[in-house]
Amino acid sequence: MRNVKALLASLLVLTLLLGTVFALPVTAEDVNVEANAEDETAEVEVVEETLPDDAMYASGTQAFGEGVEVDAGEKEEPAAVGETQAQTEPSTQEPAPQVGPVTGLKATSNKTNRISLAWIGVSEVAGYRVYARNTDTAGSVLKLIATTAETNITVMNLNPGHVYQFKVVAYKTLDGQIYEGSASQLSTPTAPKNVSNFRLKSSDNSIVLAYSKVGSCDGYVVYRQSSESGGKAVKYKTLSKSTTQFTDSKVKANSPYYYRIYAYRKAGSKTVLSEKYAEVKTVAGLAAPKDDKSTTRLNRILLSWNYSRYAKGYDIYYSTNNKTFKKLATTTDNFYYSGKLKTGKIYYMRVYPFRYVGKSQQKIRGAYFGKKFKINNEAYGQNPGKNYIEVSIRLQHMWMFVNGEQYVSTPIVTGNANSMDTPRGFWHIQNKASPCTLSGAGYTSYVRYWMAFIGGSHGIHDASWRSSFGGQIYRGNGSHGCINTPYNNVKKMYQKAYVGEPVVVYY
Repeated sequence: MRNVKALLASLLVLTLLLGTVFALPVTAEDVNVEANAEDETAEVEVVEETLPDDAMYASGTQAFGEGVEVDAGEKEEPAAVGETQAQTEPSTQEPAPQVGPVTGLKATSNKTNRISLAWIGVSEVAGYRVYARNTDTAGSVLKLIATTAETNITVMNLNPGHVYQFKVVAYKTLDGQIYEGSASQLSTPTAPKNVSNFRLKSSDNSIVLAYSKVGSCDGYVVYRQSSESGGKAVKYKTLSKSTTQFTDSKVKANSPYYYRIYAYRKAGSKTVLSEKYAEVKTVAGLAAPKDDKSTTRLNRILLSWNYSRYAKGYDIYYSTNNKTFKKLATTTDNFYYSGKLKTGKIYYMRVYPFRYVGKSQQKIRGAYFGKKFKINNEAYGQNPGKNYIEVSIRLQHMWMFVNGEQYVSTPIVTGNANSMDTPRGFWHIQNKASPCTLSGAGYTSYVRYWMAFIGGSHGIHDASWRSSFGGQIYRGNGSHGCINTPYNNVKKMYQKAYVGEPVVVYY
C-alpha cells in the first residue's frame, strides 16, 4: 500500500512538470477526484504551484477559480472588431465645411402680390436657401420656399398688404448633406390694394372727400397740389385705417385743388404705399347744384337745378345700376330733358358743375347733384297714348309722336315769358284750319296752318314773320301765348294731326 502511495505521488509530480511544459490547465480538484475515487479516506499531499498569466490566456480563454473577482479596471474585455479598427485606424471622415454668413438682405421692390429681395453674395457656396412666412397668418412658421444660385429673388403670389418675414442662408453640400451658414432676416410688407371710389362729396367753404375702405392696410396718405404748394403735390395728411372721409377746411373759394390718396402698410421702418393713387380735382366753392323739381313724364327724364356759383357748364351722367356712369350730355343751361326711355326702367342721373382753370384751361368738376328716376309715361296724371304732341317751354322745343314713334322734332317760340306765357297742362286739339287769320288786341296775323288746343285763343301755327326759333327768344320777344313753329314743320304736323289729339305743355 505504501508503494502504491509513493507511485501516485511520483505520477502527480510528473504531471505537474508536464503541465508547465505543455501549458495544460490542470487543477488540484481534478486530481483529488481521481484519488478519492479509489480511496475516500486517503490523505493527498498537494504541491501547489502558481501558473504565469501568459499561460492562463494562451488558449484565448480565461479560467477563474471559484471565488475569484475580476477587476475591470485592471483587465479590459476584448473590443468588437469594428471598435478595434476604429481605435487602431486613422479617421477618413472630412470635417464639416465652413459656410459664410449672408448679409445685406433688403427688399428692392414691394408690389401688391410680390416682393423682390437682394443680398450680398458669399464666395465658394453652392447657392442660397430662402425661407418665408406670412406674419399676418396665425401659426405661420418659416418654410423653405426656394433655392437659388443668384443673389436676388422675386417671391410671387403674395397677399396684398401683408407683412412677410424672410430668411436667406448660403449653403454647401458634402456627402449628400446640406450645411447652412448664418442667416440674414427681414420683415417687409407687400403693397396694399389701391384706394377705390375716391370722390368729392362737397366743395363749399371746405372740400369733403370720401373713399372706400381698403383691407389689410395701416392707413392712408393724402397728397395735395395747389397754388400754396407751388403747384407741387406734397404730403398733406395721414389718416387712420378706420376713416373713409377727409375734410379739408384750409381752402380758398374759386381756387383749384388736386388730391391724391394712397393706402399704406408698415413693417418696422419700412412703409409701402399702394402701387397707384386715386385722384380728385376740384375747385373750392364749386358746390353740387340743388334740385329744382326734377321729374319724369312721357317716358322722359326732366332734370332741373339751381345754378352753381362758379360753374361754366354742367356734365350730365346716367347709370342703370348706380355703379357705372356714362356721360350723356353737356349743357350751359340749368336743365336737361332726356330722349324717350322705357316705361318702368330705373335710371340714376348725376349733374356735375364744371369750370376751366389755369393757362391750359383744364376742365375741373365740382360736387354732383344726383337723383333716381323710375320712368313714367304719364303727364298731369294722364297717359296720352301713342299719338300726341309734346311741348317744353324751357327747352323751346316741340315733338309729335305717331304710333309711338317720333314724327316731328322742331324748335319753337312760346308765349312771352312772365306776361303772356303759354298755358301748361294736358290739352287736346279742338279744331284745325288752313289758312287762317289770327287777330287780337293790337294785332292781326295771317297763317297757313292753325291747330287750336285751348278754345280759339291758343294754338300751334306757322309764323312767317320770324327768322329764327328756339333758344331764349321767348324771354322778351315771345308770342301772345300761341306756339310759333317753322313753316315746313307745322305743315308736316298738320297733315297727321286730328281733333282730339292730346297736346301736353310743361315747363
